[in-house]
Amino acid sequence: MKVLAELRRKTDAAISTSFRSTPPITSDDLTDLFAQEQTALKDLMEFLRQAAAGEQQ
Repeated sequence: MKVLAELRRKTDAAISTSFRSTPPITSDDLTDLFAQEQTALKDLMEFLRQAAAGEQQ
């Protein structure tokens, strides 16, 4: 049990350090992410349309 407690302590410390070293998210970051998501969704919709058209032929 002592080993598990130590592992948990080290894991929690590593996660805490990781979050502290992560830079804050800016509005521009969110705008870029949204644009990437929109592009990915458009690409997916086009792919699905083409796949559906191919099945109908």
